[in-house]
Amino acid sequence: MRIGSLEVGYGQPCALVAELSNSHNGSLDRCVRLLDAAKAAGADAAKLQCYTPDELVHLRGDGPAPEPWGSQGYTMRTLYERAQTPFPWFMVLYDHAERIGLPLFSSVFGMQSLALLESVGNPVYKISHFEATNRDLLEAVAATGKPVIVSVGPHTT
Repeated sequence: MRIGSLEVGYGQPCALVAELSNSHNGSLDRCVRLLDAAKAAGADAAKLQCYTPDELVHLRGDGPAPEPWGSQGYTMRTLYERAQTPFPWFMVLYDHAERIGLPLFSSVFGMQSLALLESVGNPVYKISHFEATNRDLLEAVAATGKPVIVSVGPHTT
């Protein structure tokens, strides 16, 4: 499988992927600097998470956030809102990653995030173990014809 210029899979050397997630703390400049730092540190690729708070609430539910955020009044929705990488950043991030030669891909959690990732040319989709049994999402991602990485973990279904 290829992630941009990176070949991964059986017979290939181990690859180091920098997980950006919500490390940007709400700053696009910080997110760009994290890509630069990943490249400088020797990462072979970087990964984002693309979702809307509605997608995650639909998939995982709402309610009080775990501690320490719950006692501060956070719900799961407000935590998702705070951690979200804003959609307008994705084109900037993919363009920057291409300029510095760092393959970039993303986790996907729903149809809105899938549409956005398709619009920026995401090369590979990552499915979290929580969504590994979400047939609608898996079928939509498979329909793109792009490679998919699926995390496995404990499942009851």
